[in-house]
Amino acid sequence: MEPQAEEAAVEAMLEEDSGSALQSQVQVSGCNSGHVSNMDRLQEAADFETTAADLELRGEYEKAREGYQRALDLRREIHGDVDALVAKSWNHLGRVLLLLGKFDDAERAHSRALDISKACKGDEHLDVAACLGYIGVVMHHCGKLPEAKEYCSAALKMRTRELGDSHLELVQSLNDLGFVLLDLGKLPDAQQCFDRALGIASDHADPETARSSNGMGRVMCRQSKLLEAGEHHERALHITEQALGEFHPNMAEGLIGMVDVMIGRADVPMAKRYACKALDIVQQVYAAEHPNLARAHFGLGRVMLEAGDFPRAEEHLHWALASRMVLGAKHPDLAQSLDALGSVMWEQGKFVEAEEYHARGLAIRKETLGDDHLDVADSLNNLGIVMADQGRLIEAEDYQRKSLVIRSLGLDDGHPDVASSFANLGAVLFQQGKLSEAKDYQSRALQIRQQALGNEHPDVANSLNNLGCVLFELKKYRDAEEHHRHALAIRKQALGDNHPSVANSLHNLGAAVDMQGKVNEAEGHYRKALAIKEQALGTGHPDVAHSLNNIAGWMLQKRRFSEARELNKRALAIQQQSLCSNHPDVAQTFGNMGVMAYYQRKLPKAEECHKRALAIRQEALGAEHLDVASSLEWLGDVKWKQQQYASAGEYHKRALSIRKSMLGDVHGDVVRSLDKFGLAMYKQGKFADAEEVLETCFEIEGKAQRHEHQNMAAMLGILEEIRQEKGI
Repeated sequence: MEPQAEEAAVEAMLEEDSGSALQSQVQVSGCNSGHVSNMDRLQEAADFETTAADLELRGEYEKAREGYQRALDLRREIHGDVDALVAKSWNHLGRVLLLLGKFDDAERAHSRALDISKACKGDEHLDVAACLGYIGVVMHHCGKLPEAKEYCSAALKMRTRELGDSHLELVQSLNDLGFVLLDLGKLPDAQQCFDRALGIASDHADPETARSSNGMGRVMCRQSKLLEAGEHHERALHITEQALGEFHPNMAEGLIGMVDVMIGRADVPMAKRYACKALDIVQQVYAAEHPNLARAHFGLGRVMLEAGDFPRAEEHLHWALASRMVLGAKHPDLAQSLDALGSVMWEQGKFVEAEEYHARGLAIRKETLGDDHLDVADSLNNLGIVMADQGRLIEAEDYQRKSLVIRSLGLDDGHPDVASSFANLGAVLFQQGKLSEAKDYQSRALQIRQQALGNEHPDVANSLNNLGCVLFELKKYRDAEEHHRHALAIRKQALGDNHPSVANSLHNLGAAVDMQGKVNEAEGHYRKALAIKEQALGTGHPDVAHSLNNIAGWMLQKRRFSEARELNKRALAIQQQSLCSNHPDVAQTFGNMGVMAYYQRKLPKAEECHKRALAIRQEALGAEHLDVASSLEWLGDVKWKQQQYASAGEYHKRALSIRKSMLGDVHGDVVRSLDKFGLAMYKQGKFADAEEVLETCFEIEGKAQRHEHQNMAAMLGILEEIRQEKGI
């Protein structure tokens, strides 16, 4: 019997007796094949296939695989290997093998179907297009994105040629290609695919339409259009629930999309609800090593990271990483897990481990996706942040510039990710003391974000905050205050009064008004910021400890030692519970304790605390970090108070060396180290050395026109004394 005749015969029998299909489970036939006609066996194959399709829709993939396999075996027994219905069965089997995460088996099944379809119907038949599309999807899941694009494009081209531009079958091909383009970082092309698919399927509400909505939601999220992204994912969830049920595994796609949206909105509780529901659903369906289960664990791990629950974040992300190992050592999803684990390590101050994870992720992405892929830019950006926190500012700047180049090439000039690169590069330049350049980059980031996202977007507030910090360092306190008030207003409106970002704005605003002598207002802002973080994050969150430390430092400046001591104790208790013992924040706490002891003239205690801070910073950040220089400076000050001028000089010399290396010769901190080193030389009677150092210091201050009159007058006085000693 010809394949077409068999299909017609089966369809006729199905019309005559639609109730003959198996009802719920795939059963093993008890019929003796020797006494069953081919027509009956064809009906049996059709029944297996119908039931398997129903099981597939319900998410019972292993049972569906058994049914499709039985249908395939029966058809091969009747027709042999080269038959159109056999090819159809191979495609059905390959599709469910893909859902089970058996990618190699799925590829083999679809490749068999492709060869058979070409032999039976020619290279240009729609069945061939279906096979090409299926293979493209498998390639996509295997991380072979260029090959996936080739197959999916060929399938779409064939279907368009045969069916026209508006046929419903095009929706699947447009979705397949759209998701590949999305992962290739081709956002405009991906958006065009999903937009076409949604236009064609505007009157339909089926799983493929939900897939289009989820794809468009992901595109919108990458473009920081969170409102539109949420609307698309919510529509996908509604369609999927109506078509397949609330607990179907397809629901996980929309739920994980909503996780991304909620993280973007900084709504961690809602993000957690979506992530937990997605994980609950897929755990009921998939084996432990299935990629979809790994994706759900990854989503929940990201939420835990945002919540500051680093142990649980690490647990879920390691689970995802282990599951994704089956995809191969070079799969992009593996790089995604490594990159996220790097962020968890970074948050905990484990910068060596963070760098290792990010570097591994970067290597995979470069090899798999190419040097110019947007995910490569993400890895470079993350490595730049880690480098900056280790004080490796030259390397950090290099990574951020490379990330900026990729994003500038791959995205429009006005894309928010380009703005993020400008902001991150500006932050590195800020740390280097290059305040004019930092201001320029932060201003460019602000301009892009205002145009792309609107004046009330949280990222606009971030840029205003960054500019406020630059202006503060430039001693333009009124301008800094204005920027921080503007950022605060946006954050309150967009995120609510009790968001951690609101707390950050309040703290920075407090610093700006404090420098204008508004001490009571400043304290009110500081305490409000602390209260918000305690409410939003919990009293044991590391960010709460960070705020406690900042307020303690301010209390020390005001000589309110008992209050500062209590805040430091609370901060240290939180850090001991939530952070590793060598986290830089722990060093800050010990540093504050050392400053307090110094002001109270408890010099042995001050020395002990600053040495502990120094040891932590050297271990966590490296010997050349600016925070190490800060600890060295304080130890030099302690030794000065103890009249141990040789030791004081050594500490200040080491601090000076680090600062010159990191900040250049004319930075204000370099001048301060020169001043203190020169004074130590003077106290040791090394007048020639002291004179050389202090003259250099005086010359830099004069050229920089910083107008620190009191310091310059003091330097002139010491220089005059030196010259008198020398008899000049």
